[in-house]
Amino acid sequence: MDTTVKPLYGHQEDAKVGYNPQKPGRPSHAYHSYFIANLRMVVDVEVRAGNQTAASFAQPELWSFLDGTPKSSHPGFLRGDCQWGNERAMKGAEERELGICSS
Repeated sequence: MDTTVKPLYGHQEDAKVGYNPQKPGRPSHAYHSYFIANLRMVVDVEVRAGNQTAASFAQPELWSFLDGTPKSSHPGFLRGDCQWGNERAMKGAEERELGICSS
């Protein structure tokens, strides 16, 4: 799981000023991406407003996606950056019997 900030120019839907280390003050979108790392395959990408970069904004969609797939297709564990190492993410993973690794 990863979040990427995409700076925007012009007027686009949900372009909001948020965390953007490359272009501070520039409106952006936040892309929350889910990958199968060893296969280098993108499973899903969720586009959110630029002020919704935190992992807490991606979790409802991730849990909904996983709940809609058969348990036999669930990953062995989830890996994300340090934002994913919070109580809410840990609880969601435990409820679905997934391990979580935050780096």
